Amino acid sequence: MGTVLFAVTDAGRMRELTEGLTSDGHDVVMAADCERSLEAVVSLAPHAVVVDASLAAKDGFEACRTFRDMSVAPLIVLADDASVDEVDELLAFSSGADDYIRMPCSPRVLRARLAAAMRRVERASGKPLATAYQIGPLAVDTGTRRATVGGAPLHLTRIEFELLAALAENRQRVLTRGELLNRVWGPWPGDDHVVEVHLSRLRRKILAAGGPRIGEPVPGVGYRLGGEAA
Repeated sequence: MGTVLFAVTDAGRMRELTEGLTSDGHDVVMAADCERSLEAVVSLAPHAVVVDASLAAKDGFEACRTFRDMSVAPLIVLADDASVDEVDELLAFSSGADDYIRMPCSPRVLRARLAAAMRRVERASGKPLATAYQIGPLAVDTGTRRATVGGAPLHLTRIEFELLAALAENRQRVLTRGELLNRVWGPWPGDDHVVEVHLSRLRRKILAAGGPRIGEPVPGVGYRLGGEAA
């Protein structure tokens, strides 16, 4: 099970749905607006996010696009059936939503569709089983998608976390630029120096927090984790 973040203005209206998820063993966190929900994404790295369509539509679903850039976790949009707008539904999907559910919706249906979305993400990622790594004071948990230095959370973008996770999972060997590109960006027709740009930002954040230098370049080959991995 994992953490499910609800970005809704009326938490009481969602009580039946959230109680069903809690009974399944999920931790449910509520956020009253898009700004608070994005802050929770950074601090909690939820396993899934459920957003009220009326809330997301206020900023043109920009919060959904920002979330999608930060995380690969499933994003589900809930909309009242009486007020469903086809334009909003299309905007939700184009902004990164994995599913669009019309309300009222039974707890069983939401739980089933949430579980299905989680499975799709797991299959598509092709990543190793979630685990935790320790590199000196730097801790990386690929299950909760959290990185900390000395217990203090690091605020990383989705790309930065994926780079860190790739290096941690392959801590015993050197990764080429091509391998990192495929892992983080997928097929990439552009300049492969984009890897170094994002790695530089990642290093600065970790060093500024008191962590080790990671992503050491290996001339002519690629990059290795560095630091002192446990």
